[in-house]
Amino acid sequence: MSGRAQDAIVFCDFDATFWDHREPDRTVADIERLDLLIKAWPGRLLFGWVTGSSVAGALDLVRGAGLDFLPDFVSGDLGTDLRFREAGALVADRQWRHRLGTSGFTHRSVAEIVATFEAARGIRLVPQQPEFPAFKCGYYLPPEGADAANHLVELAAGKGVAVNLNRCNPDAGDPPGFFDVDFVPVGTGKAETVTYVLAGLDRATESFGFGDSGNDLAMLHNVDFPWLVANATEEAKRAGFPVTHRSCLGGVLDVLEGSLAREEETP
Repeated sequence: MSGRAQDAIVFCDFDATFWDHREPDRTVADIERLDLLIKAWPGRLLFGWVTGSSVAGALDLVRGAGLDFLPDFVSGDLGTDLRFREAGALVADRQWRHRLGTSGFTHRSVAEIVATFEAARGIRLVPQQPEFPAFKCGYYLPPEGADAANHLVELAAGKGVAVNLNRCNPDAGDPPGFFDVDFVPVGTGKAETVTYVLAGLDRATESFGFGDSGNDLAMLHNVDFPWLVANATEEAKRAGFPVTHRSCLGGVLDVLEGSLAREEETP
């Protein structure tokens, strides 16, 4: 890092990166350490989640553990629900919301893509939730559908719909061997929201990114210091990003605390 008062921003995936579903008690202790780290940073340290989960779902886990931690921003539902902290609340970004609304994305278009795929391939896509949010439709693709996945991308072309495909991480509560298939508006997603947030900063800021699965890789390409946590999927690790020694938020803290220590040693 450069300079004793360097600002920094952290883009952190939530499930199996920030939040350890296997050991939530450890996550609680690590969040308390994170609070201390944010206060100790010599410049301004912004911390946010960039997640495929809903904003409400992530906040419910944190509040359910008795914590009042509130990130500076959240890019939820795979970058389709971007909010910034204002006066103790997370407020939707109007400009980003306008981008989504003019994309041409509709649930009907996604349903037609899915129906066409299932009829042509004989493979059923399993909805990940009973009701989809406005700008994200998530499905599970069974292992036998891996070779047919690119057909979904072809079917979505020209419909204002982007398709995000990656192997599930069971540590995040997903079924082993399956694939995440997320349909979102063209021009949105984890990487795009990172670029958008960085462009809106009012001064020079070094950026960190942390993830655990294939849908984090594009995001990590857009930051200064990209990392995968130790429990990342083998698919993600093949991308060649550095890997933390510990899993989940413990690994994130090791990297950030190490960066802080090096900054304090800078003459």
